Amino acid sequence: MFVIKKEWSYITLIVYLIMALLMAFLFKKAIQSKNNKETIKFKKWNLKIKYLYYILIYLIFILFSCYRYIGVDVGGADVPNYVKYFYNLGYVNFDLKKTLIFNGYEYLFYNTMYLIRIIGGNFRTFLIFENSVMIISLIYFVDKNIEEEKKCYWLTLAFLPLLKGFNIIRNCVSAFFCYLSMSKLNENKYLISIVLALIAYLNHYVAIVVLALIIFYKYLPDDILKNKKLMVILNILSIIISCISLPLLKIILANTGYCGYVAKIDVSLWGYIPYMLIYFLMILDNGVKDYLIAIKHEGYYKIIYFLSLMLPFFIILNAANRVLLLFDLPIIIIAMDISKYYTKYIPKKYINLYNVLIFFLVVSYFLFRIYRIWDGYCIMPYHNVLFQ
Repeated sequence: MFVIKKEWSYITLIVYLIMALLMAFLFKKAIQSKNNKETIKFKKWNLKIKYLYYILIYLIFILFSCYRYIGVDVGGADVPNYVKYFYNLGYVNFDLKKTLIFNGYEYLFYNTMYLIRIIGGNFRTFLIFENSVMIISLIYFVDKNIEEEKKCYWLTLAFLPLLKGFNIIRNCVSAFFCYLSMSKLNENKYLISIVLALIAYLNHYVAIVVLALIIFYKYLPDDILKNKKLMVILNILSIIISCISLPLLKIILANTGYCGYVAKIDVSLWGYIPYMLIYFLMILDNGVKDYLIAIKHEGYYKIIYFLSLMLPFFIILNAANRVLLLFDLPIIIIAMDISKYYTKYIPKKYINLYNVLIFFLVVSYFLFRIYRIWDGYCIMPYHNVLFQ
């Protein structure tokens, strides 16, 4: 049996980039097929060709993710712990008190492990199930929210939460249920959104943020979103209040499952600049909101505004990275919409150059994020056991 050691790998970096670009390309072909209403005759049925692309995306990702080499510090830093839980942890009873203070094992995630084990599955079976949840959720989200195939290169970044699932499986499964919840929220389907948010919460407690988002979304007066000055004032107040309330928040969280994270706060704002820039461009031009209304993405405007108000609290509590994961796909949606909207200010002869520049920025950010996480997440080098 060969052993692979953790080390930086340019080949793996290229493989991850190729996978991300391939999936973005297949999504583009699926959206094109959907818009053109392309079908193929199969016996008595007319099958939509977009589903063939979606099946291909599913199969490629499952073979890529679930049959990766897993060892010490390779294939995901947290995976060896999940393997131990899978083979040793029994049925987890639901404890409302522990759930409310973010303590104990997440009921749904760990009992999924238990169920797969008692019906005869192994850890690879568990990976196939959980990664299927993630990729099917992504496919559904894209199908429901993207109509313009020219925007699909932004989906290169959608590979990042999938890649993070190599390590933090719990967080990522929860995140994809959050994406579905926010998609339904954008459609004002509150009951379905709440159910999906609860499923997310029972996979990882950090998803309680999305339950708070639903309340915010439902009851935030529309007049606030029409007043740019008031929005900015509330942003400034959230920063001030978060700093002032830090000692109190530490006391409140002292006896919860997050006390360990609060104890090692290390604030650095550099990593949040892209998010701040997206928010700034979102509120800079009043026409952005009208454009989002026209393409039925207005709900994501409100979702990102909620994130902008809460982000200062998450940063000082050392929870920003975990929470931002829950908003990755809505952020990508807003980013692609903003990049399309601002083409109206670009002279016609520079449109192609503008699009090339945006594509370059997307790919550069993708590579930068992998550089930032590869060591802590232990996702290099990549090796597929089907080819050993």
